[in-house]
Amino acid sequence: MAVNNIGRGPPSDPVETRTGEQAPSSPPLAVQVRMLSASTMLVQWEPPEEPNGQIRGYRVYYSSDMNAPLSGWQKHNTDDSRLTTISGLTTDITYSLRVLGFTSVGDGPPSDVLQVKTQQGVPAQPSSFEAEAELDTRIMLTWLWPVQDSITKYELQYWESNSDNKIHVTFNPAGSYAVEGLKPDTMYRFSLAARSEFGLGVYTQPIEARTAQSMPGAPPRKLEVEAVNSTAIRVTWKAPLPGKQHGQIRGYQVIFSRLENGEPRGQPNIMDVALPEAQVLSSNALCVFLFISISLFHSIVLLTPLFFCLFHLSLSLSLSLLLYHSQTSTLSLPLEQGTDV
Repeated sequence: MAVNNIGRGPPSDPVETRTGEQAPSSPPLAVQVRMLSASTMLVQWEPPEEPNGQIRGYRVYYSSDMNAPLSGWQKHNTDDSRLTTISGLTTDITYSLRVLGFTSVGDGPPSDVLQVKTQQGVPAQPSSFEAEAELDTRIMLTWLWPVQDSITKYELQYWESNSDNKIHVTFNPAGSYAVEGLKPDTMYRFSLAARSEFGLGVYTQPIEARTAQSMPGAPPRKLEVEAVNSTAIRVTWKAPLPGKQHGQIRGYQVIFSRLENGEPRGQPNIMDVALPEAQVLSSNALCVFLFISISLFHSIVLLTPLFFCLFHLSLSLSLSLLLYHSQTSTLSLPLEQGTDV
């Protein structure tokens, strides 16, 4: 529309235009394969999420050597349909395949590698295999249900990423499976294969997922207390062992209160400590019993403390060290005047 000092004129009629095509920026989705015979396979897929133009066709790359460069794989071109058959395969070997779409500008990225045995009736490798942590001890696995394969069982193997101790699980046909009883804040690897009455298919390439963090499984270690001077003590400790931390240690919490007749008096004082592993508690009073306890802190959960009676000073004090979801510094805390005993 045009504008002058009086006002705006009427708008023009709308016109349409289209940006130029580009090669697809994402691979085809939901690629699946199954054997029609011992030497012929059927491959099918869904279009890319980001075609960036009109898909002119697809290329299916396949090879018996998964480690060879893609340029060395055999290539099967097809039109813009969503399935194709490939014949003349060598029997009783494992083929790897990838699919990509192309526009008039060029090829898009290929899909992830999918493997299949050229043996009629043996299930194809599960596709779109994914893992996601749901809890600190559970990871959910999902995959695409294979096309028309008569699967009798799934076989799963999983292991900690820094270990070779594999755990094997067999379960009935499904499209998901929850792995329970895992360690918190631990990276696991998973590989899945399908079985039919004709044999076991190819295991997927391992995928990884880390369980969620959880409350620390042990208190701080090596608690030590020493007198700094007549009005202060230094409290030092170490973080729990790595296998018991269950996540990144974000800090500690010191809880202290005065004791009377062996029992805490009044509301306890609470202090958050971001990272240090040593604290100094000071007062104008001389000290008698220092009462130390260690517990864990997570979402206001207080476990049963461990108690330590230490050396003679002149004020009764109760101190709790709590850990929350990581190391030596100094902090002064005012203490109440006490009575010598």
